[in-house]
Amino acid sequence: ALLILALVLLLGLYAGRWFEKIKLPHITGYIIMGVIIGGILVALNLTEAVESLEIVSSVALGFIAFSIGTELEFSKLKKSGKEVVVITIIQAVMASVITILSLLALNLILPGLVSLPIALVLGAIATATEPASIMLLTKKMKTKGPLTDTLIPLVGLDDAVGIVIFGVMLSIAKAMNTGA
Repeated sequence: ALLILALVLLLGLYAGRWFEKIKLPHITGYIIMGVIIGGILVALNLTEAVESLEIVSSVALGFIAFSIGTELEFSKLKKSGKEVVVITIIQAVMASVITILSLLALNLILPGLVSLPIALVLGAIATATEPASIMLLTKKMKTKGPLTDTLIPLVGLDDAVGIVIFGVMLSIAKAMNTGA
C-alpha cells in the first residue's frame, strides 16, 4: 500500500510539472494521472491496497475543508451572500433533477436499467463537487475580484447543500425500497 502511495505521489508530481511546462494548470496533470493510475490499479485488481489508504484521502479532504474555511471572509460574504446561496441551491438542485430525469428517460429506452430509488441516490451524488481543484487554481493564479469572492464561498456551501440533498434522497430511496 505504501509503495502504491509513493508511486501515485511521484507520478502525480511529475505529471503536474509536465503540465505546467505546456502552460496548463498542474492540477490538470494530477487529475489525469489519478485517472490513469486508478484504472491501472483496478485492472491489476489492487483495490484492497488502495482501500487501505482511505485515511490519506480523509486527511486530505480535512485539509481542503480547512483551507476553504480560512478563505471565507464574512465581510465579502455579506456582499455576495444572497447570490452565493441562490447559485448554490439552484445548481445543486438542477444537477440532481437533470440526473434523475436523464436516468428515468434512459430507463424508458432500456427498461429495467435503473430503478427510481437508484436514480434518486445517483441524482443526489451528482450534486457533489470537488473543491480542491478550484482552491488550488485560485491560489496558484493569485486571483482576486468579484468572481473569486463569489466562487470560494460557493464551493464551500455547495458541499453542505449536497449533503442535505443526499440525506433527503437517500431517506426517500430507502423508504421506497423498504416501505418504511
